[in-house]
Amino acid sequence: MNSLYRQGTSLLHRLKVGPKLLILAAIIALLAVFATNPVAILAALAVTTALFKIAFPADGVTTLAKQFWALKWLILIIVIPQLIFGAAWLPVTTNALRLTIAISLATLFTLTTKHEAMLAAIERAVRPLKRIGIKPETVSLIIAMTINAIPMILKFAAQTREAQAARGAKPSIALMTVPLLVASLKYADEFAEALTARGVEV
Repeated sequence: MNSLYRQGTSLLHRLKVGPKLLILAAIIALLAVFATNPVAILAALAVTTALFKIAFPADGVTTLAKQFWALKWLILIIVIPQLIFGAAWLPVTTNALRLTIAISLATLFTLTTKHEAMLAAIERAVRPLKRIGIKPETVSLIIAMTINAIPMILKFAAQTREAQAARGAKPSIALMTVPLLVASLKYADEFAEALTARGVEV
């Protein structure tokens, strides 16, 4: 199955999924509450850079830069309309950077966590819900796919742009839509097949 996971032996790779997911949620929550000014944003960026460097000592900074670059269109779509309609540039930019950092942190989680380990950890955490008729496997599927969705779509978008550039085609939303949709649906099918192989009904 197509995955963002990168093999490694770093502390983040070795950390159990449960604690790692809680740390991710805590950092993003702190980011949402306190990162409301340039100083806090710079501090959050420094922490994010350090985490990427810990995970990938050889190219952590480059990996983070690629994540930021992959998000450029999303950020422009968010920022430009607000500026056009008169919003102040500082809060708009701060919110855009806060979102970019949060998505990058979610990407780091997927880069350092295998799908199987992620699903197993989430299933264990939500197993008490089985008493009220909710399937832990279904919940784990939804959460795992949510965590992976944006990073994977960005990856597919980058691959599509590279393929089109190699053929000499100019980038456009019209040309991107169908290949991106096909890649996303294929990923969803592969995810479902992998779960079925584990005996999970989807």
